[in-house]
Amino acid sequence: MWNESARRPASLLTIGRFSVMVGLSARMLRFYELQQLLAPAHIDPQSKYRYYHPDQFTRAVYIRLLRNLDMPLRDIRRFLDEPDLPAAVAQLGEHRGRIAEKIVVYEHSLEVLRSMEARPGQLYPVREVRVEAQTALCLRFCIPIHRKDQTRTFALGRLREALVRVGARAAGPCFSSNDLLPARDPLEASRRELQGDPFEERPHLFGVPVVGATEPPEGFELCWTEPHQALSTLNVGGYEPIHLALQSLFHHAAQADLTLSTHYRELYWTSPLDTPRKEHYRTEVQLMIAPASLRRPPP
Repeated sequence: MWNESARRPASLLTIGRFSVMVGLSARMLRFYELQQLLAPAHIDPQSKYRYYHPDQFTRAVYIRLLRNLDMPLRDIRRFLDEPDLPAAVAQLGEHRGRIAEKIVVYEHSLEVLRSMEARPGQLYPVREVRVEAQTALCLRFCIPIHRKDQTRTFALGRLREALVRVGARAAGPCFSSNDLLPARDPLEASRRELQGDPFEERPHLFGVPVVGATEPPEGFELCWTEPHQALSTLNVGGYEPIHLALQSLFHHAAQADLTLSTHYRELYWTSPLDTPRKEHYRTEVQLMIAPASLRRPPP
């Protein structure tokens, strides 16, 4: 038997000692080695024991902290290997922005849960919201309703690419907007919107609120939204039952003696670009309240 302590420099630490000091299990240290994030300082050629140097403490702790903050491994590698300090700080800012977007989604989810607790038995709790003035980078399409899902995914991808090209920052989730077809009652309105003539082409606007955009790329345009009040509810899952969410908005308006405009919006808090699983989609559905029906000034 050989003496392992005699085979390594005195400054190196065993993987067990190093794992305790940096708060990462030996299994995770081996995983990060395979991912080329944190290689051992020395691997004994005979025993294959792994050893780490104290100089690797900082890198290991950064990996632990950033993984706890849900930063993808490829982004952690890019951050740790970035030689330019301002560029590395900018990468942290990008991830902070992603976390901030998730917090907004979770806050909206908490609001929906509170609303459901207050009104048990209602599948789509409705709330009145204030929509602030926005500048949005937009794409226009004239499409039949049966192509909306396909167009939605295409448009959201184009919008995200355009944000990078113009160096702008998203100020909210991507959205689509269109005017509802005239209808005699809420049930008919919601069905016509999502189950009407599948071949009738209608204008749809897809956009993303932006900060810092001055000149849109070719094929895009900048649009402005005036501040207004709206009724809102959340559809969790696929897009097929959104007409039920619309019905809830119409019924709530009727009970509250509110007149709704025909302006309809879907806000894509979580979309096919974010997850392959339909059950994780989160789509906020909004209908603008006609100004004349407001019984009190907006907050």
